[in-house]
Amino acid sequence: MSTKTAQKPDSLITGEEPIALLPQAPFDFRFSTRYYRARSSLPVGPGESLNENSLTLYVIIEGHPHRIQINSTGSVDRPKLEVTWAAVKSGRSSGNPASSRAVATRLKRMFMLDLDLERFYQTFTRDRCVKGLATTFRGLKPVLTPTVFDAAIWAIVGQQINLAFAQTLKNRLAQKYGHKIETQSGHCFLGPGPSHLARARKSSLLKLQLSTHKAEYILGLCQQIDSGKLDLDALCALPYEEALARLMEIRGIGTWSASYILLRGAGALDALPLGDAGLRRAIETRYKMPARPSAEEITRCAERHRPYRSLYTLYLWRGLG
Repeated sequence: MSTKTAQKPDSLITGEEPIALLPQAPFDFRFSTRYYRARSSLPVGPGESLNENSLTLYVIIEGHPHRIQINSTGSVDRPKLEVTWAAVKSGRSSGNPASSRAVATRLKRMFMLDLDLERFYQTFTRDRCVKGLATTFRGLKPVLTPTVFDAAIWAIVGQQINLAFAQTLKNRLAQKYGHKIETQSGHCFLGPGPSHLARARKSSLLKLQLSTHKAEYILGLCQQIDSGKLDLDALCALPYEEALARLMEIRGIGTWSASYILLRGAGALDALPLGDAGLRRAIETRYKMPARPSAEEITRCAERHRPYRSLYTLYLWRGLG
């Protein structure tokens, strides 16, 4: 994601007074952030950090890159986050700091701070095979990608390759087309938006080691968004089954990718990624099945956890270690 540099870091323009966010309890900050960091969903580069009770990251808000510092000062049952932020001046940004409302809205969405897990935990009482997960990982909430578009790009890039290579390809896209941000210890890149990628050349994407099909899928998706023909946020706001079907109409997005976009990008609570190998393995283990379960068997196991099948999936993933 990054390389060392001797350049001075871009100047920071501090935002308003620090804000306090009170997540819906229970919320385990450490569980949530560390799990997604381990899955490369919260990349940490130079200038960014993830510690026991704090997280520093860069994110685009209102069109400008920002450095955000989050400190967890509460407990699982009385969670509290203290947030400071500053706009980063970069080549593509004037560096105007976002409002406290915009910062709070983005963080509430990314960390699903208003989600009430207790209603979900009630479904576990009806399923003895997974009941213990609610206790072991109490307070674990999903961490979403910064935008739905980020999840869509990740879903396309990650198709049929391992996680490490998928992260490498994603980093190359960010380095080539994204925002470059200087820090004291090096530089990092924030992923590009659809307008920048829409103007990329297919040959340039192929040089990054994207396959021909993936390059075409990315260009097609970005060009539809940039032209106004596709609104991912509006599409993902539709009821789950309708949104799933509409996403699968986009070239390059199949069942797994559509479910992933809704789960990790849109924060849909009832998404069920039937083609996910980790989910299949977890269900086989938890339900003591003699072989990997079929899509029908996965659907049947997850049925009692409606309308929280996304959380059911998350906790099964976490249970794999």
